Amino acid sequence: MDQKEKAIDQDLCLAVVLPDGEERMTTVHGSKPLMDLLVTLCVQYHLNPSSYTLELVTANRKNTKLKPNALIGTLDVEKILLKPRGEDKNKKTGPQMPEATVRMVINYKKTQKTILRVSPRVPLADHLPAICEKCEFDVESTVLLRDVHSLSPLDLSCSLNDYAIREVYARDPKMFPSKDKTQKEEENKGLFSKFRKSRKKSEQETAASAPASPVLVSKPRPLSMALPSSSSCPLGSSTALGDGSKKRRAPQPPVVVSQ
Repeated sequence: MDQKEKAIDQDLCLAVVLPDGEERMTTVHGSKPLMDLLVTLCVQYHLNPSSYTLELVTANRKNTKLKPNALIGTLDVEKILLKPRGEDKNKKTGPQMPEATVRMVINYKKTQKTILRVSPRVPLADHLPAICEKCEFDVESTVLLRDVHSLSPLDLSCSLNDYAIREVYARDPKMFPSKDKTQKEEENKGLFSKFRKSRKKSEQETAASAPASPVLVSKPRPLSMALPSSSSCPLGSSTALGDGSKKRRAPQPPVVVSQ
């Protein structure tokens, strides 16, 4: 009790933290009630007393509940915080208006689309996780474009209002190869196909232009067929004639009748 009575009867040097975080030192008498202290500090720092409240930090670093008539010298205060009344957690606030949202159309996989309701003022980076969840894409590799034909991705730090759009195209390069890579593969396939066709055509032309085989396969001829003339026979005609003569019987010699 003696220490508290001494604190009431003497000036106290206290730290005052202003609403902007700046810390000042001030001297107050220990017999000053807290309500008067609030008015004094607000006048000193050009603040409106009705818009601010006091919060005290004691020697054991605990914030204490205030009684307007309590004397500052009896509270063992080390620091005084000046806070706006709007930050009072116990103060009831009126109902807040919900934030306006818009329908963002998300196109993906060339022909598919989905819709997500978002705030048009929030950066696109905040919408990316929800977009990837809808499209089943990877957040780390997904990019947003204006449309399927766009080459440059949108800046994710900007919002829909910044671009004045309500529709985006989502692409995950890991799931779908780039246009250049696909085009290159198709060109390689086309060149390989042309090479095969050209090679096949060359083989056909070579076979067509090759000379006929000199080996003749002769079919057996009936005996009634006449033998070809010597002028039209090939080199092996003598052999053919020989074979024919062996097959035919020699004529009977003429019979001489004696008189």
